[in-house]
Amino acid sequence: VAPQLDAVRMSIAVWPWGSYLGDRAETEGCRLIVSNWQRNSHQTVPPLAKATGAYVNSALAKVGAQRAGYDDALMLTATGHIAEASAANLFVVRDGALFTPPVSDGILPGITRDSVITMARDLGLEVTERSIPRSEVYIADEAFLTGTAAEIVPVASVDERPLGAGGAGPVTKQLRELFRDVVGGRHDGYARWLERV
Repeated sequence: VAPQLDAVRMSIAVWPWGSYLGDRAETEGCRLIVSNWQRNSHQTVPPLAKATGAYVNSALAKVGAQRAGYDDALMLTATGHIAEASAANLFVVRDGALFTPPVSDGILPGITRDSVITMARDLGLEVTERSIPRSEVYIADEAFLTGTAAEIVPVASVDERPLGAGGAGPVTKQLRELFRDVVGGRHDGYARWLERV
């Protein structure tokens, strides 16, 4: 209960990693459900820290979603706004503009999220960080999840409501293609993001 915060131990594991949400989600978009488990708030477990213990409620949400036949779950804040998926950030596209929940809504400020915000702005797309009501996701033109494991995965439906694009819409496709070029070392403009090994 009282860990020694000055002791650092690290291990690195390496293994093959397939598509985080499955091949069907990659091509057709993932199916999400809004979980009854809330995202950790700033008053419970620090959501800005990528700490193992903070993933307990995410695991409950993910397992519940999978048992109900969905790919993943969206988690709400205490005020009913969308925070993020169980282990990925959310972007909503409406009229060509991107919206993503702010850090103040208890999200983990993901590296892939930050990369997508930068790339989208570089492409001339408007990106706004603001609270997203649950109902706004239902009427989105497009939505996608971002994360280190997920990369960029389109959203096909939320709570059985198909999104306008029904999968990867034009904005999602544009960002996915750019992202894949960047991480594959095929875009010199973002070479500074890569560390060759």
